[in-house]
Amino acid sequence: LPPESDPFPGPTKKSSLLTRHPLILNGRTSPKPPRIPENNPWIPENIPAKPKEYLTLVSTPRPSRIPCRLLSLIFMRTLFAFLALTTLALPQQIPVKKHTLSNGMTVLIHEDHDIPNVALYFFFKVGSRNEAPGTTGLSHFFEHMMFNGAKKYGPKQFDIQMENNGGRNNGYTTHDFTAYTDFFAKPALELMFDMEADRIRDLAFDPKLIESERGVVYSERRLSVDNNPFGALNEQLWASAFTAHNYHWSVIGWPSDIEGWTLADLKNYWSMGYAPNNCIMVIAGDVTEAEALALSKKYLEPIPRREPPPPVRTKEPPQKGQRRVTLERPTQLPVVMIGFHAPEARHADRPAIELAN
Repeated sequence: LPPESDPFPGPTKKSSLLTRHPLILNGRTSPKPPRIPENNPWIPENIPAKPKEYLTLVSTPRPSRIPCRLLSLIFMRTLFAFLALTTLALPQQIPVKKHTLSNGMTVLIHEDHDIPNVALYFFFKVGSRNEAPGTTGLSHFFEHMMFNGAKKYGPKQFDIQMENNGGRNNGYTTHDFTAYTDFFAKPALELMFDMEADRIRDLAFDPKLIESERGVVYSERRLSVDNNPFGALNEQLWASAFTAHNYHWSVIGWPSDIEGWTLADLKNYWSMGYAPNNCIMVIAGDVTEAEALALSKKYLEPIPRREPPPPVRTKEPPQKGQRRVTLERPTQLPVVMIGFHAPEARHADRPAIELAN
């Protein structure tokens, strides 16, 4: 009953539903049959206005019965689960517009105006497979260097400007590519394009920052590989599984290579790996196709194209027998890793293998 029409005013006290079966009215409980006014407009005419009979009709159900409210909740949850499964079973249509700038950079745009935020990704088609003995780990090293300043935005300014505008960023490196991610509010859209263009076009090669970041990367290797039983065994797994292909070494690189990179090695690798014609930009969120394309042409298209990384020609020969590596070191628990060679990414069976994995 609405509070203003409560026919049973007065103090009440709480009572256990399981022991006393009180009458529940308007969120309050009363262990005694209330007095019901004869002319109460909230009582149907066919219900005699007698306390005993009224209690029989509207009192709390016995604990052994399922309340109607619970039945309704169960039904709604079942319905939502069914709808969710039905939706997942249907193919999702995500409209994406593709453009290619005059310098060869690919631009993919997806509009989603649900919230005033934007996600901006840059995928450079350069990873540890594009390295060579003596320069292993350079792809991962540049993931660090790209946040250490360029011509217009100096050291650490990329992170500072991002945080000042309520955004966040990150980067990661794989065997096949290096990616950079930016998440920010719509008003910072043009600033993000300006900062990204600055570090793609004019990355700084300050010797002091290079040596500092070299130490950071080496420390990361010690933490994740040298002093980590799982990481150390994983490195040996890849080294044993691939004897000819460039997947032989880990993304972080061999220790002697990290120590030996020269300034010339860094500049040559960055020039080919971070060429605009070797990059795919993906933007999604509260942005129109016209806005994204206009900013891409303003800030990214003027970056001159450069020679991209040469293709990796070496193919791993078929494995002729089982390979086994035993790594002994002090650990709390043993670790076992098993790897199987899989087809290349363009193979027709690749989606099924990914699903099984």
